[in-house]
Amino acid sequence: WSTMCSRLVLVLLALGVVSCAEDDVGGVCEKDSCIEADPIEWEADQVGKQLISWVAQQRSRNKVVFCKEEVEKKELTEDAIPLYKMGRCGDMRHRAKHEYVGSRDEENRFKGKGELRFLTEDLSIEKQRNGARLAIESGSDICVLDNAFMSMKTINGYFKAGFPKGEVKIKLNNFGEISGRCVDGVLHGKVVIKNKNEGLVFVGRYLDGVPHGWAWVFCPDDENQSTGAVYLQFNKGEIVDKEMVFVQPGFEKAVVGTYSESKGILENGHKFQISAYGDRDCIRHIKIPRFKKTGKKEVSLPMKIKSVQGRVSVTSTRVLLFNRVAKVGSQSLIRLMVELSNKRGYKVNVDQRTVEQYNSPPWEQLQLAETLTSFTKPTVWVRHYNFLDFDSFGLASPKWINLVRDPVERVISNFYYRRAGWNIVEKKLAFPDEPLPDPEFLRRDFESCVLEGDPECTYIEDNTDTEKETGDHRRQMMQYCGQHPVCAQFNNKEAVELAKVNVAKNYAVVGVLEMWDETLEVLEDTLPFFFKGAKEMYQKKQNQVRRMAQNFHKGFVSEEVKDIVRKNFTREIEFYEFCKKKLRVQLKQGRKNKLN
Repeated sequence: WSTMCSRLVLVLLALGVVSCAEDDVGGVCEKDSCIEADPIEWEADQVGKQLISWVAQQRSRNKVVFCKEEVEKKELTEDAIPLYKMGRCGDMRHRAKHEYVGSRDEENRFKGKGELRFLTEDLSIEKQRNGARLAIESGSDICVLDNAFMSMKTINGYFKAGFPKGEVKIKLNNFGEISGRCVDGVLHGKVVIKNKNEGLVFVGRYLDGVPHGWAWVFCPDDENQSTGAVYLQFNKGEIVDKEMVFVQPGFEKAVVGTYSESKGILENGHKFQISAYGDRDCIRHIKIPRFKKTGKKEVSLPMKIKSVQGRVSVTSTRVLLFNRVAKVGSQSLIRLMVELSNKRGYKVNVDQRTVEQYNSPPWEQLQLAETLTSFTKPTVWVRHYNFLDFDSFGLASPKWINLVRDPVERVISNFYYRRAGWNIVEKKLAFPDEPLPDPEFLRRDFESCVLEGDPECTYIEDNTDTEKETGDHRRQMMQYCGQHPVCAQFNNKEAVELAKVNVAKNYAVVGVLEMWDETLEVLEDTLPFFFKGAKEMYQKKQNQVRRMAQNFHKGFVSEEVKDIVRKNFTREIEFYEFCKKKLRVQLKQGRKNKLN
């Protein structure tokens, strides 16, 4: 086969149309991935070193090599997506608060070298008026409306007739930076995106304000590309998922396959040796062999990638979100992760508050989403918080985990946890200004609370009224349901369906307290970077880990009283059983994979 392939190559290369692959059985060569009208001049010497060298040039703050093709030759079309729209305030229904530092023309439009700043919603009007120009002025003044998906903080460059033109630098709300070419306020040409530490995230070309053509994407928490890179194609802003290449560390070998955004993997992949590279339009390309048969390789990518309305969002798969539910064993899991983090090389970031806030206004949700997707080090973020929909902000979502517990046992546990002396002392030490609980509250037992109809132990469907209800954490599925108002309604029909959809789509693992050992096994199998060695570590540190969650101040509760409570927890129990079923499926699949 090798000899025949070599002869075939000699003939077909003379025609300039075909390359050949030997790595996969049944690999057959077809056309190169170049446009015949503008062919790439392929080079085959020291491919890996040349690719690494080019990436280093893109990462440099100072241009090492100048490329005349950075400017896009094609004209803007009517479908172009600008960084912002501009007009007379009286003609614009929606506006973004802003100020411009620089000169203006006779029509009050931005002119010359300057900086356009987009002001966040938490700034008061009085504070804004201490600055320069405002969006909120008379009907004849100039107003702007930004492309919200771009999440821009400032635009720095040369302005003409109100819009940036030529080379621009855009600071993002996640403290990252976009550098590129603008035509009439539209990104149009070569674009480089870096994270807040100036690590390379994206190198490619934009057409009409969106990524188009072949580009490179790099992991935000891997500034030296030690986990590899992704070479992919965009078509008018959309990711072409049928042909994506994961370039392995060293930039000599790669896998081409189909991208699954939900799983963050390449499926149906073929492994190949990178045989040649070439430059076109200031982007370095690699030669991709073609295969007739579907590949069998599956590769987990080091990042998740999303493209919406011109924004390319890249999130590391080494960022994990744990929006922990109270009284489900979360303290034990946190302690275990802290122990593991020292060996595995990640940070556990626990967000503790005097008063827990489960929902946030939309602007705060966006700020939090930008923060969570911009970590530049492997991190586990922990907080009591409702599920956050990254898709709605056009951002690539990190992985989620959480735990559940039998809903009735959980409210009983929390009832006595709130009255435990050690918990009260710890709270007082942590928050000295908080008042001590009332003695009558401390003497209360759960059975009397239920049988006497105390508001604390009355569970009314769809109710959201009392502060006590939030305080006793009766809504387990609320934190999986999300930020919708319906999610706060106890035992709600719509809330349980939203919660189940989110668990199925967004949660890598939802563990079950009553299946602790099985939970650790699934965590190890599914998220090895974070949990490899979890079962062994738990056995060694069991006393310390379990002590974090044990409550010795817990009264007896009869099955009769528990049955009374269960009748009001029908959908909470349904959700709990759904999570148990998912965990069992993962456990079975993991054990099957080990056998194979």
